[in-house]
Amino acid sequence: MSLILLWFTCLIKSEGTKPEYLHSIFGAPGKEEVVIDYVDGIEILERNLPKPKLKHIREAHYTDPIEDNDYPWPGHDFNGTATWAALNNETNKVRAEFSRTNLTQEEMYWHPAAAKQYYTTNEVIAEAERVKIRYIISPKYNRHVPPILIPPGEVAKMEISPAAVGKVGVTLNRYMSNIWTLQNGQPKYKQRLIHTRIDNLKLTSTVNGIGMPWGATVNFDMSVNDPIEVNITGVILCPWFTYGVHSDSEWENEMSKLPGPFSPISTGNM
Repeated sequence: MSLILLWFTCLIKSEGTKPEYLHSIFGAPGKEEVVIDYVDGIEILERNLPKPKLKHIREAHYTDPIEDNDYPWPGHDFNGTATWAALNNETNKVRAEFSRTNLTQEEMYWHPAAAKQYYTTNEVIAEAERVKIRYIISPKYNRHVPPILIPPGEVAKMEISPAAVGKVGVTLNRYMSNIWTLQNGQPKYKQRLIHTRIDNLKLTSTVNGIGMPWGATVNFDMSVNDPIEVNITGVILCPWFTYGVHSDSEWENEMSKLPGPFSPISTGNM
């Protein structure tokens, strides 16, 4: 089951534009052609990249040992060795250690309940292809969502030009709200890992290493006047669709079948 993100782009009808595909079954009624402005670009540069050897987060000794099946995930309360105190200790250590952009794979740990936070499984994540992409960030709006997942326990490399250093912000897991609170002294939410969203990481070098034991969806935030290219290595492709760019057949036969658990969909009629 994919987490679906819908964000809105400006679409206008054009008399002079001739589409290369038939009227979209996904399109707004009466809209046979569209022009979409300020589209972020994506190009797959390398496929079938090697997968790193993972270290279980228990090896980090962040807290008292927690059994894999005691962690929380959607439909499953935390229990047993996953106490409120142990979960908080582990989360605080993870956030302190990995909220930076100069990580290496040797430093990283893998979390056994991470995949389930995205409504997928460790097996699906393990089998998914790792790729290198070029993502071109359009300058005309601030928030950009590449269709990628940084796999749990793996470090993705993000490369930018010297001119872009310090201008691109990264938010990890923006759509996993930090909703963990207490109610009458007890945890109000018992079926999610705590505080998995990381805000406002800056790409401060031409080569950056980013990752989390929990894995991460990626948002780029920037306010500049020119496009910025980011080469991203070691990620899983997610389904994505841009109305006015992709055809129905591309979505149905290819893009909807990509293995990532998160789908950014850009559409002007919803």
